Amino acid sequence: MKKPYFGLLILCLMSPLAQAATDCAAVTEIPSTECEVLVTLYNSTDGANWKDHSGWLETNTPCSWDKVTCSAGHVSELKLYYNQLSGTIPPELSLLSHLTVLSLSRNELSGTIPPELSLLSHLTVLYLSRNELTGTIPPELSLLSNLTGLYLSRNELTGTIPAELAQLSNLTVLYLYSNQLSGTIPPELAQLSNLTELYLYDNQLSGTIPPELAQLSKLTILWLENNQLSGTIPPELGNLSNLKYLDLHSNQLSGTIPPELAQLSKLRTLYLSDNQLCGKIPSELMNLTNLKSSPYGIRLQNNNLINSDTTYPANFTAWLDEKNPVWRNQVSPSYCSLLHFSTTNYNVNEGEGTTTIPITHTGNNQGAISTNYTSTDGTATAGNDYTQTTGTLSWGDGDLVDKTITIAITDDGDSEGNETFTITLTDPISGESLDNATVTILDNDTTLVTLAEFTATALENANSVEWQTTTELDNAGFHLWRATGEGWKYGDYSTVIRLTEQLMPAQGDFSVYSYIDTWLETGLTYYYGLEDIDLNGQSTFHWDLIDSATAR
Repeated sequence: MKKPYFGLLILCLMSPLAQAATDCAAVTEIPSTECEVLVTLYNSTDGANWKDHSGWLETNTPCSWDKVTCSAGHVSELKLYYNQLSGTIPPELSLLSHLTVLSLSRNELSGTIPPELSLLSHLTVLYLSRNELTGTIPPELSLLSNLTGLYLSRNELTGTIPAELAQLSNLTVLYLYSNQLSGTIPPELAQLSNLTELYLYDNQLSGTIPPELAQLSKLTILWLENNQLSGTIPPELGNLSNLKYLDLHSNQLSGTIPPELAQLSKLRTLYLSDNQLCGKIPSELMNLTNLKSSPYGIRLQNNNLINSDTTYPANFTAWLDEKNPVWRNQVSPSYCSLLHFSTTNYNVNEGEGTTTIPITHTGNNQGAISTNYTSTDGTATAGNDYTQTTGTLSWGDGDLVDKTITIAITDDGDSEGNETFTITLTDPISGESLDNATVTILDNDTTLVTLAEFTATALENANSVEWQTTTELDNAGFHLWRATGEGWKYGDYSTVIRLTEQLMPAQGDFSVYSYIDTWLETGLTYYYGLEDIDLNGQSTFHWDLIDSATAR
């Protein structure tokens, strides 16, 4: 791979902005240029408000300043992590030519990562995690040939992972998780022969998992969860003989679990839940001693897997038998078929009379297969808003043609707002759920209350909910509702509660209302919805304007 050609801005002339106590021209323990870089760093990142800035800009001995380490007459380490730095990273840091450690993690730094940092040829670790950095990862960082650790996680970085990072031949740890990175995983990363830890989770990565990653013979941790990865799990991953932790959950992976994963003799954790995997669970996994002994060694729930003809250890059954939809029991190991809705949400106008929902059969077409279906009330109720629907759909051997469910919709003439109900597919033998979809009936009647906005805002251990009306015809007042799960949007009302004991009185057109929801759990996301009550006691639920906030 050719190294990228680029131009770098070298800032050689700088005007010291130090206080009178520091005169970089009088500094003798490091070059005056390096002193001026430290002064620039202090002024660029609001040094006066750092958590600890002992000695900074107070003396002519910068090697004694807090978090500064010098060696052989040069600044060698800057460890300013968790120190309340704000502002942007100055590109002048590139002039600290002997720097080996740069740690700016857990601060409030914003802006982009300066590509000039690639001039720090002696740098061994670069810590920039847990800031507010934006923009892309500079491919120029690939020139840091001595780098062993690159930590860029928990920022707001976008764009793709530069394939040029594969030139970091000494890299052992790569932390890029919890950003907004997109695109595919570069197969060139397989050239990082010394890599032991690869963290790419909580991004927006798509495409397939490169089988070339199996060349990372020293890899112990591979975490790719919470992305949009698709395709099958490469059986080549079974060659990662030192792998201890493999986490691929919450992606869009399909196909079967490769029995080659049973070659991972050191594996302690295998998380494959919340994908679209199907077929039998390889019985070979029972040979993984470390996996069997771990209380949370394996998680496979929320797929379409079939238990193998084997006896699982106690810790396996907790995740297989109880939480996996076992929808097919007597099939061959090669069987991998799936019945599902083409989407999770369907809309129908109240006046249309009926709605038709397709059911898709994908995967292996060997053998006959069938599913039961049934409707369940949400805010829409059977008999009033739609006709209760149950039945069975069947596919013969070789049949992959979509089949449909038709449901009658009632045009009741009431102003109720949009309402929902759920259709669920279940296995006729085991009764396990295969898939579900939410149907939203779009109200075609006059709404007595219209909203200009409805917003939830996070506060300290609380959330503020505000809404503004445009019209309030015959409105008596409002009730506010809350849930702790996003499933509310899709017909799951298990966590929904009404916050208001008494009706919040109506104030008329163009009014602003507010409510403070207190004593909330920090870090938990709460979802809010509004109900209005007219003068006749008729409710209208504004579930199309649900908003959420995470209490601080």
